[in-house]
Amino acid sequence: MKNLFLIIFAFATFICAQTPEEKAARELMIVSKSADMGIQMIDQLIEMQKQQHPSVGDEVWSSIRSEFNSDELINILIPIYVKNFTLAEMNEIIAFYKSPIGQKVINKMPAVMQEAMQEGQKWGVVVLNKINARLKEKGY
Repeated sequence: MKNLFLIIFAFATFICAQTPEEKAARELMIVSKSADMGIQMIDQLIEMQKQQHPSVGDEVWSSIRSEFNSDELINILIPIYVKNFTLAEMNEIIAFYKSPIGQKVINKMPAVMQEAMQEGQKWGVVVLNKINARLKEKGY
């Protein structure tokens, strides 16, 4: 019980010790679901590792997965947001993401990014082929 009290006290102290900018950065990442995207990346990495290590049981993967959460990523990213955005800017971005169009952006962006990445990879192959052709033309 004493340990639980100390944990709650430490967490409350941490939250209260944040500057307004840090609080806004945290809210921005939560509202925009940025941290959720990071967790999705972790899940994808674990799935890739599962394929490379098929003998590892699900209980091991579950245990490993439980070591990661969005708060860890948010705490890593807060200084980056604070460095790049003012409090007023973050508040405007938060307001945007809370709006109907902001919610649409949040919901559509994963599919847009996936499709854009696929097209970008195709374009990259075309560019690489052109570069290699030009080098070959010039005798390299």
